[in-house]
Amino acid sequence: LCHNTEGGSLPAPKILESNNNPISSERVISFKAGKESTYILFKDGTVTACGLNSVGQLGDNTFNDSFGTAVSFPPSAGSVIYIGSGPSAESVFYITKGGSVYVSGLNDRGQLGLGNINNSNSPVVAEFPNNANVQDISASNTHTVTW
Repeated sequence: LCHNTEGGSLPAPKILESNNNPISSERVISFKAGKESTYILFKDGTVTACGLNSVGQLGDNTFNDSFGTAVSFPPSAGSVIYIGSGPSAESVFYITKGGSVYVSGLNDRGQLGLGNINNSNSPVVAEFPNNANVQDISASNTHTVTW
């Protein structure tokens, strides 16, 4: 998890790191893993992502793979309280304290719910009908489900 294995396997657990710095469990609320990418939600509402970034799934305004990068939310986003993804997903979904859902990553089939099929390398707001109060999000490589 967020380790440079230089393409090899990692046969034993290691301490969670971002840019080779250990991440204290006292600071972490949760984490999610997607297809070759990981997202870490901190108690202060910020998110660090690491891993593959071929379609912008790390949300750092680049397409560069990373061992730890801050997800680049617009200032109006506020604090993140939940991360949604899935084991085969190359997209990620963030629910903010204000109830907005931000999305980034693969969108070749409309997985991000943006009304288009353009990938996004930075989190953008997904609009839901009837001001839906989204509580949970799960994603695969080809589709997304919300509740």
